Amino acid sequence: MPPLEEVRALVSGLFLQVAPQITTEDSKKIRELVRKAAIREDRELSTRELETVVSAAVQIREALSPLQSELERASGSKKGAITKHVNRVREGLLSGSELKEDDQELTAGVDLKGLERARDLGNGLLVEVLDQAEPDADAAAIRELANDLCLRTDGRIRKEDLDAIVQWSLKVREMYLDIESRRSDAREASVDSVNRLEQTWQLFRELEIKQIVSDEQIFRELKDRFGSPYGFGVYFRGGMGAEAIRDLLKDLDLDVEADGLRETIRTSKGQKQQRAIKRLKVQNAFIKSENRPEWMILEAVPVIPPELRPMVQLDGGRFATSDLNDLYRRVINRNNRLKRLLDLGAPEIIVNNEKR
Repeated sequence: MPPLEEVRALVSGLFLQVAPQITTEDSKKIRELVRKAAIREDRELSTRELETVVSAAVQIREALSPLQSELERASGSKKGAITKHVNRVREGLLSGSELKEDDQELTAGVDLKGLERARDLGNGLLVEVLDQAEPDADAAAIRELANDLCLRTDGRIRKEDLDAIVQWSLKVREMYLDIESRRSDAREASVDSVNRLEQTWQLFRELEIKQIVSDEQIFRELKDRFGSPYGFGVYFRGGMGAEAIRDLLKDLDLDVEADGLRETIRTSKGQKQQRAIKRLKVQNAFIKSENRPEWMILEAVPVIPPELRPMVQLDGGRFATSDLNDLYRRVINRNNRLKRLLDLGAPEIIVNNEKR
């Protein structure tokens, strides 16, 4: 495929005229569009009109074929006389002048009405077809020649030039569709971004302590904009997983919680009262044992000593303790993977997914 700069200069800048009109990816239709755009203004003929010219040319050639056969066999002065006769009959047909009786019999197969219409079409197209047609050309070849003579640049457009224009037209169409697709995606993304920002702002206005945000995407947007120094400021703290629960438990005042539960037990009845009683038992257990609730969140996995590990029966009736890696493989693998992600500075969404 030639460079674009060369294609722009082909056929008097035909590519620049055709490219904006392309609305299809069908190479056949593009080829037809290129041919149509390459037609001379004075030869923009319909299919029926072009067929009229072709039919007239074929009929004239068939009428003159006996004389042409004699011309090929003749020599000397006789050849010159036959040549003059051929030219006289042809000029008479093309000009519409009256022919001699013998010539009328020779041209009896020519449709004079169709010939009269063909003479007025295409600014001398019929004459050019007769002048440039090969001696052995059939009707299909004459039709192809007539099509070519309707084109610009001296009536010819090279097949290589046509192929180059079609290929680049297809490429331009593909680029246009790709750009339109990107524009559409950008518009949809901007609409989604605006909607998400509105939802985030609404959620931020109604945000409460210990509130659970089920939409992870909205939570990330909320944290980036209102919980980060790189956004609008740090107005809240939020997190996910055991770390967030541990931070909440650190701020828990057991005595205040216990007083609130006692008040609930005193003023409520039924299932709510029973639930408060169970919670108060747990609260009192923490207070009496002087344990902190956040200690219930494991920061390190305790390793079972060999004496307490499960026994596995081997072949031959032997027994052995289970391999430690079998017991902790998932935890070890996930922790190692999480450590690598943190060392690599992986995005927060990937780290959070691994923390689950």
